[in-house]
Amino acid sequence: RGPAPARAAPGCWRLGPFEDQDQVSGLIPQLPPGMEPLGMETIRTRVPNGFYVLIPASPTREQALKIADRLRQKGFRDSWVFVSGPLRNAISLGMFSRRENADRRLKAVEAKGFAARIYPRFNEAEGTALRVRGPRGGAAERLLDRLAAGRKKRIDCPD
Repeated sequence: RGPAPARAAPGCWRLGPFEDQDQVSGLIPQLPPGMEPLGMETIRTRVPNGFYVLIPASPTREQALKIADRLRQKGFRDSWVFVSGPLRNAISLGMFSRRENADRRLKAVEAKGFAARIYPRFNEAEGTALRVRGPRGGAAERLLDRLAAGRKKRIDCPD
């Protein structure tokens, strides 16, 4: 008999974040054989929260105000110019929770001769994640994929 085949080093993953700790606690009994929970952690993450329809930022506030005036002349009464932050001098033409509504607004703005874009809007949120260690590949990792519902990330294993 020769030496035993070398076993692959285990892998570690973070499953989540999930909205509440009960969801994460419910994952533990469903872990595949050989997977061990390493603990839970709170994670801050950006979550999608709608869509802006914007005319990209102008180099100066004066230029942005001129475009906003032209928009009003073409019937867009609900636009406004961002005065600070990363969207400074961009012009908002609405915030929409559904992409279809943002698309409709974009087409209406473009039909009047303005170059606008749709930008996703994000909010910060906290969630709970589960860290696990176990065999890489195969059925165990496929089950982790299903349990994590697209929220599985490879992480470094602790010593």
